[in-house]
Amino acid sequence: MRVSVICPVLDTPPDLLEAAARSVLDPAANGAAEFILVDDGSTEPATQGAIGRLEGWPGVTLVRHPTRRGVAAARNSGIARAAGDWIGFVDSDDAWMPGWLETARGVLARHPDAGWIGGRFQESFPDGRLVPFRPLREVLPPAEVFADGVERYDSLALARSKLVTTTVMVWTTLVRRDLVLAAGGFDERLAFKEDLLFMLRLGRLAELHHVDVLNYLYRRGDAYDVHIRRQVTPANVAIYPIAGRDPLLRPLRREIRWAHYANAKGTALLNLVHGDRWTALRMALRAWAIDPREVLDLARFARLACLPPERVWRESRGYSGWMIPPPVPRAQLDQIMAMPPLT
Repeated sequence: MRVSVICPVLDTPPDLLEAAARSVLDPAANGAAEFILVDDGSTEPATQGAIGRLEGWPGVTLVRHPTRRGVAAARNSGIARAAGDWIGFVDSDDAWMPGWLETARGVLARHPDAGWIGGRFQESFPDGRLVPFRPLREVLPPAEVFADGVERYDSLALARSKLVTTTVMVWTTLVRRDLVLAAGGFDERLAFKEDLLFMLRLGRLAELHHVDVLNYLYRRGDAYDVHIRRQVTPANVAIYPIAGRDPLLRPLRREIRWAHYANAKGTALLNLVHGDRWTALRMALRAWAIDPREVLDLARFARLACLPPERVWRESRGYSGWMIPPPVPRAQLDQIMAMPPLT
């Protein structure tokens, strides 16, 4: 099992970037053979300095994009350069947990037919809290549990569950390189949720062999800023028409349609709470166009649109199931949206 780990970078703080690399390459932690650093047009001098230092580390392969092309393109560039027969992923501000590679190799030794091996992540918050994500079996019943504790998950059931809840993340899994290529890599048309589309396609091609171990440290950063910047834009729902037209995902079209509907409503509500009534209306009408029978939901939106933002937030549950954070002053929202793009 020779593993190539792909890490897209865009102006990441040096300490976090070096911690990510160390968590993958350090023999005392995991000792992966190859760490592919894809610089997606970083401009921060401190980040560029860290990248220069990491380029000299054993096992590091550097790929540079002269200008920013997006995280999907960065991961695809890393896949194209990978020498390993297995592919792993780490975001540049996150880290692998010690022992993950040894655990995965043990799973493969006992289950040589496995093509997709996963574990569980732990969230790290700015206030120092560490919160383990709940076990996968609490979200989705496994198709089979082996004597060694490895859980096998049906590919179609897992793909369906990804449309309605957070189950497995791309960073918490290792995938055979031939399966990554068969899934088509990451769709570069998408600014958001490119990882979800990849996981849906992968879930149609392979069953997951899962172990209930914490294998990934997911640093939340400012969760509110991330929530706003990822979900306030209509690009948040661009994945669903693409997924709905994908022949590989034909068995999931009903679930994709309803995920599109729910996310369009959530995006509408988030914009309404923050005062962008035009975008909110566009997204509410988009949701209604997905299912014109849902006239009552459109009427609920129309009632909310007549309220001030703070009342929208308090009374929003009747329209969307999304957990919407409270509104912030317009100046703060503009500041959040002006931050550098997320990797």
